[in-house]
Amino acid sequence: NPELALPQVLARTRHIHIRDCRGRGPSPGEPPLQACGRGDIDLFAYCKAMVDGEYDGPVDLEIIGPEQSFAQAVVIAAESYGYINACLKQLNAR
Repeated sequence: NPELALPQVLARTRHIHIRDCRGRGPSPGEPPLQACGRGDIDLFAYCKAMVDGEYDGPVDLEIIGPEQSFAQAVVIAAESYGYINACLKQLNAR
C-alpha cells in the first residue's frame, strides 16, 4: 500500500507523483478513473503520511493516457487538485 510505504522513503524523497487508480492491475485504467478520489488508493492516508513526515517538496498530479483531449485532462486535473487540497485542509496543512 502506497500510504504505508511512503513513510519509509519520505526522508529521501524529492518529488512525488500522485494519481488514483482502481485495483492493482498493470494499467492505471481510463483517465477519468485516475482522478484523485475515484480509485482505490487511500490518498487521504497518503497525504497524512506526507504531512506527518513534514514533506515540503513538489507534488505532481498525474494523468496517464494520450486518448483524452486537453479539456478532459484539465477537468481531471482540477478534480484531482480539489480532492488533494481538501485532504490537506482536513490535515491542517493548507
